[in-house]
Amino acid sequence: MNSNRIIDDRANDLNPSEFQGMWHLSRVIGCMIVLLFSLSLVVPIAMAQVEMSSQTIKGDLLSIKGDVYVIKDISGRLMYLHVDKNTKRERMLVPGERIEADVIIGERVVALRPAK
Repeated sequence: MNSNRIIDDRANDLNPSEFQGMWHLSRVIGCMIVLLFSLSLVVPIAMAQVEMSSQTIKGDLLSIKGDVYVIKDISGRLMYLHVDKNTKRERMLVPGERIEADVIIGERVVALRPAK
């Protein structure tokens, strides 16, 4: 019975290096949580600012299919522009015309007009 008590006493001995290791691990995990939370706040704000920048696209109007204008830009890429009731238009455009479109990237087409 005496030997069991010695084993039990040894099991209850606290090793300071184990606690120091756990303390460091908990600090690392805490820092990672703070970092991830901070990134979750910053990244959407940065993405929203990028998406709100406007751009003028120039190219040939290939076709109009409902509210989608298909344009071949000056570098040869096909672009599909979704036009809605808020899009400003100087006049009706027809396929084959060279046009300019003011676009808020990732959001909408602001204006369509014949190229100058």
